[in-house]
Amino acid sequence: MLLKSALRNYFDRGLSAYAELKFTTIEILVGVNSLVIYYRSVKKFISC
Repeated sequence: MLLKSALRNYFDRGLSAYAELKFTTIEILVGVNSLVIYYRSVKKFISC
């Protein structure tokens, strides 16, 4: 349960810092056993 609590605190802090958090999908790549989602997030950074 400690891990779950720590994870909740981590996300609470992040969401507080970026209250207007928004993700925009750029591209979704599907492999045989994988899935990669490219998206634009905080400060318009591109992530996957």
